[in-house]
Amino acid sequence: MSAALSAALSMLSLGGYRVVVLDFSGAFGRALACVAHHVLGRAEQALWQGFALERKRLTWLAGRVAAKLALRLALAEDAPRREAGDLPHLRDLPVLPQTGRSGPPHSPIGGALSLSHSGTLAAAVHAPTPVGLDLEGLRPIGANARRWLLSSSEARLLGPDPDDAALTHLWAAKEAVLKARHAPNLAQMRGLRWHGWGQDGTARVTDTNGPLAWVHAGLWRGHAIALATYLPMKGERAHA
Repeated sequence: MSAALSAALSMLSLGGYRVVVLDFSGAFGRALACVAHHVLGRAEQALWQGFALERKRLTWLAGRVAAKLALRLALAEDAPRREAGDLPHLRDLPVLPQTGRSGPPHSPIGGALSLSHSGTLAAAVHAPTPVGLDLEGLRPIGANARRWLLSSSEARLLGPDPDDAALTHLWAAKEAVLKARHAPNLAQMRGLRWHGWGQDGTARVTDTNGPLAWVHAGLWRGHAIALATYLPMKGERAHA
């Protein structure tokens, strides 16, 4: 399992935060269900077993593993001299929804935790303050969706013929902002206004229903990935 995990694991840096990304398409994904009882606590196992579709169980489990690794990373960075053996076992870092069966995850170590999935990728980040993470595979966004996504001022910033990458990039940025403030649905995306990307990949997003958000985003392996917070971030492009 450790070799499969190492092959599946990527660590990205966005705005000074470390993002854990797991690719569960190969050996790691095939091994996950076999070790679920080693990485999930009782309450998590009950939720996981309650999903009827195998694909849903796999995606949910991969997201929980990514989140638990992000939590361990945060603990290790908080106490850099701590021995690896002193860090909690993954099973002892429960990642449960704040309410019900789904929704924003609760961080068992304080701070904030955000998850995202796309295809066979699961990503997670922990931060000391509210944070939102979104991962989107690059895809065509049709005219109807563009009208829903873009205000007239945003459309002018993007130019007359934005490509799929630019539009997916913006979608991920706005969804990350909604996740940072635990918005109940994507309909509130209409209240967000993006003010263009800086040279370092950072953008300001104003929100009619909340405070100014800062978003850092990049393109990585055919995906747009965005991280939103309500604190200014250190400018840096997404990289492994």
